[in-house]
Amino acid sequence: MKITAYEVRPDEKDYLLAAAQQEQIEITLVQGPMTQDNIDRAEGADGITILGDTKMDAALIEETAKRRIRVVATRTIGYDHIDLNAAKSNGVHVCNGYYDPDGVAEYTVMLILMSLRNYKQALFRGNANDYSLGGLIGRELRNLTVGIIGTGKIGQKVAQNLQGFGCRILAYSRRQQFNSRFLTMHQKVLQTAQVSAFLHARLLLNQCFQAQLQALPLICLNRLRYIGHLLVFFFSD
Repeated sequence: MKITAYEVRPDEKDYLLAAAQQEQIEITLVQGPMTQDNIDRAEGADGITILGDTKMDAALIEETAKRRIRVVATRTIGYDHIDLNAAKSNGVHVCNGYYDPDGVAEYTVMLILMSLRNYKQALFRGNANDYSLGGLIGRELRNLTVGIIGTGKIGQKVAQNLQGFGCRILAYSRRQQFNSRFLTMHQKVLQTAQVSAFLHARLLLNQCFQAQLQALPLICLNRLRYIGHLLVFFFSD
């Protein structure tokens, strides 16, 4: 069996090589995402594995099928970067990864707390032996409303973790999945929530929120921060 791995990170290289040796698989490692320009690196492969920067649109899937590559495995939970309809019509099997949501959910709560407590600025000051408190007064979650956009496994776990802080939780999803107060429109979450966490909802963000982000008052835009995979808004009371 032959596999071509795209978007291979430095921390993945040794693991992939060891796994290939153990399973007696021939593997080709490619650093960048799969494109029309480097698809020939997968020539003769039975399957390919990718990460989220590879955009498996209909054209790329058709080229994949022409080379008799029948499996596309994404090393991510999400698969919105793959055209599933094109894969089905071309006989290409798609599979995705899985990992427990606890780590990401706890990391999300940590980032929310760090943001509310201005901890990044406090850490920088502490490193310079500056222990002044000006501009570092934070806010308590128990007094805030948290809106969660995207309630998959990670979103649900974040909501469960936040319940212990006593905050009000609003959630939006295309389908109701757990006991919380659900809003029927994502705009209402934006309008109501004082802290909004967007969890693995990249496609939803791209389709629904660009206009809302551009229309936000200046005071809100000044408080918009990207922290890793977490998008946090601080809304005025």
